[in-house]
Amino acid sequence: MSTAIPEVERLGVCRIGKEADSVVREIAAAIASGAGPSEVRARQMRSEGWEARVAEMQEIVSAALGVRRKAA
Repeated sequence: MSTAIPEVERLGVCRIGKEADSVVREIAAAIASGAGPSEVRARQMRSEGWEARVAEMQEIVSAALGVRRKAA
């Protein structure tokens, strides 16, 4: 459950509350859906962790350095 922020909305795996009433409704719905994390959601979120972000940044930096070396 999250408030409506683009970073979370784009993932499409989280309940979104846009105002106080909908936040309360979404929390209640999440509780009613059962305890524990969703395996599907967990699998989708693995690529959103810090390890994935660091790997993505390393690729970007390596590519930029490669272009820079070729231009020199």
